Amino acid sequence: MWAIGDAGVPRRLTDPEGVQVEHGLAPYGPDGVLTVCNDRGTSRALTVRADGGVRVWPSGDVSVVAAAEFPGVPGRIVASVVTPTAAGEVAIVDAAGAVTLLTDFSGALRGAGPVAEPLELTATSPDGYPVHGWVHRPPGEGPHPVLLNIHGGPHSTYGPGFFDEFQVYAAAGYAVVACNPRGSGGYGLDHGRVIKNVMGSLDAADVLAFLDHALAVV
Repeated sequence: MWAIGDAGVPRRLTDPEGVQVEHGLAPYGPDGVLTVCNDRGTSRALTVRADGGVRVWPSGDVSVVAAAEFPGVPGRIVASVVTPTAAGEVAIVDAAGAVTLLTDFSGALRGAGPVAEPLELTATSPDGYPVHGWVHRPPGEGPHPVLLNIHGGPHSTYGPGFFDEFQVYAAAGYAVVACNPRGSGGYGLDHGRVIKNVMGSLDAADVLAFLDHALAVV
């Protein structure tokens, strides 16, 4: 994210290695903006001030899809969010990371049948690189047939938020394995760019290592 000064000179406000801004800008305070960034597969609220102050708002496994300043209440924002068991709700998020849901639009969805909640795992690729992802398990005792899902992009990501495709697979009795190999967004600039012109190398090794790890521990 950049700011343009009075002299028309652009100035970088966020570090591209650590902050991947996703979309949307809303006013925040007298001199700041509120947006959303990708943080290891989960969307976080991000506030940036003109003086360069940057804050990523923690929210656990809850993804912030869009957010706005909470009028008259510093340290809180109102947001539309996705949780592991809800496709979309309105919530209050505070600076300490507490998320208070104000709606339960997905209550009827949960009432229609069990929701497969994600199990977070980190595997190790053959060269020692960590590979982060999740497994969604169907109800009942295993063993279960497994579907390995590989996202496109590059720079796309999977995360812990409710995803209808994974829920359909799990409801049909499949365990769903999904990770964010090198080439994915949300893990820093180098993680996303390292497979440029060599797709199918490190990324393939990461995906297969994560699959092997998931099969061994779940």
